[in-house]
Amino acid sequence: MGKAHSKFFFFLPLFSVLIVMVGYPLAYTMYMSFFKKTAAITIPELVGINNYILLLQDNVFLKVVFNTFVWTITNVVATLGIGLILSLILSDIRLKGIRLFRMIIIIPWSFSVPGMMAWVWLMSSDYGYFNELLKNLGLIGNYIAWLSEPKIVLFSCVIPNVWHMFPYMTVMLLAGLQSIPIELYDAAAVDGVNKVQKFVYITLPQLAPTLLVATTLYMIWTMNSFVPYVLVPGGLANNAVTLPIYIYHLFFTKFDFGSGSAAATFLFLLNLILTILYIRSFKVEWK
Repeated sequence: MGKAHSKFFFFLPLFSVLIVMVGYPLAYTMYMSFFKKTAAITIPELVGINNYILLLQDNVFLKVVFNTFVWTITNVVATLGIGLILSLILSDIRLKGIRLFRMIIIIPWSFSVPGMMAWVWLMSSDYGYFNELLKNLGLIGNYIAWLSEPKIVLFSCVIPNVWHMFPYMTVMLLAGLQSIPIELYDAAAVDGVNKVQKFVYITLPQLAPTLLVATTLYMIWTMNSFVPYVLVPGGLANNAVTLPIYIYHLFFTKFDFGSGSAAATFLFLLNLILTILYIRSFKVEWK
């Protein structure tokens, strides 16, 4: 057996698992997207691209797609901003115990569903501590129905998710900052460059590959997140429904497997685009 064949042999179990666990379900989902199949229809009926046409004509689906983009972009911008600021602060601090603080900051990331359920209580319009805190600080006059007001519910869901995910962004960017050669800053100091110029002309260009990778990966995670469903299970008249939640309801509530498969394929294509960007970002980083 040649070396090439022996190497492939060791990867065969992995490929087999991927084909069974990922490849087949994906192919079958895309296949079923061209059929009309519900709980009442035992034999799938071939309808071609009709499922996709119906989805694009469905105002609920279009609203959900809009929600998904708003949810993703808002989370990415907020998390990236907080993560960048904190990573810059932590990279400059030279105090005792700073390593312990860097470990503590990762704690919110270790909580998923339990953390989100705590936020449901914190953001309650009747007894939530979040309202009480803002009122004591003079930022609001009356309690706000964070998770039951249609106009703000999606943005309210962003707050717990940012709290949960900002440690990821902070740690990623902090690692990128620590990989920047200190000699660049020393040379800039000799030339009399101020802090703003150092950030614009040294930090940002050197950090750009890490920023691109972290942001792209986070966009993929956020787009497929079920956090709004955990916080607002009913969706509040589709105001807190994103594509993964919408697909879940099509499959397991309405039992509309054809439309659910079409919506899932649409989400897959969005993820595929982001994945391609993610892979290309690695090429940029390793140049």
